[in-house]
Amino acid sequence: MVSHSKTGGTKAMTEAVVAGAAHPDIDGVEVVLVAALEATADDVMAADGYLLGTP
Repeated sequence: MVSHSKTGGTKAMTEAVVAGAAHPDIDGVEVVLVAALEATADDVMAADGYLLGTP
């Protein structure tokens, strides 16, 4: 997940997604968190899925 949160709303969504993906009933999911200003094209291209959120 590439994420940036200015007011905290996107941070809350990010935390909820990470908690859901880490649930013990879900196997085979790895979530990698990268700050938006630190993300590279390689980070994006390496992902198997995307979640987009906007304020």
